[in-house]
Amino acid sequence: MGHLTDKTILFDLDGTLTDPAQGIVTSFQFALHKLGQDVPDFDTLTWVIGPPLRRSFGTLLNDDSLIEPAVEAYREAYAAGGVFEATVFDGMFEVLKTLKSEGARLLVCTAKPTVFARQVIDHFGLAPYFDVIYGAELDGQFDDKGVLIAHMIENEGFTAQHALMIGDRANDTTAAARNDMQSIGVLWGYGDRAELTEGGASMICGAVRQLTSTVHNAFNTLKDLRTEV
Repeated sequence: MGHLTDKTILFDLDGTLTDPAQGIVTSFQFALHKLGQDVPDFDTLTWVIGPPLRRSFGTLLNDDSLIEPAVEAYREAYAAGGVFEATVFDGMFEVLKTLKSEGARLLVCTAKPTVFARQVIDHFGLAPYFDVIYGAELDGQFDDKGVLIAHMIENEGFTAQHALMIGDRANDTTAAARNDMQSIGVLWGYGDRAELTEGGASMICGAVRQLTSTVHNAFNTLKDLRTEV
């Protein structure tokens, strides 16, 4: 039996498995331009990577009636090619291969609509490592990642005490905490240490090459806590 047999690991997609900045940010810019809004520079828009689309457009637009048209325009550009304007972070394939070989069950947990998440996972050759892909629905259902994780627990039959969420934004770590699940906040994406710490991350991981050992430490910590009790 592997070190991680009976363990379930949830991976965020954007900013954790892949760097999707080019496709996502330019699709946001396209949508804002199409709606006649001010278009921020690329570098000042990277904060939109991670949170649900509607939440980000709600921050960018001063008229809530424009949110749905903005989402529609964004998806027009994203579906036309932006979905594939991304790169897998260096070393991630090796991490996934190791975790899988040690018996862990790997699931994708993303605020991106499932239809797009599947395209990304398939396109970049990540599909062999993941049992199931969970994302939001196009109509906004499961935009809230805390609700999505609760849905995954119910659907997949694992317990939060034997699971771990890995993500780069507070959106990931707070969602895990709401479900009494441990989380690892990663620093190679788009959230910084302060955001992740304040967002309740159980541990912080600074580099992809350190992720496997951080996962081991997280599950060992859980074991130690159970022993103490």
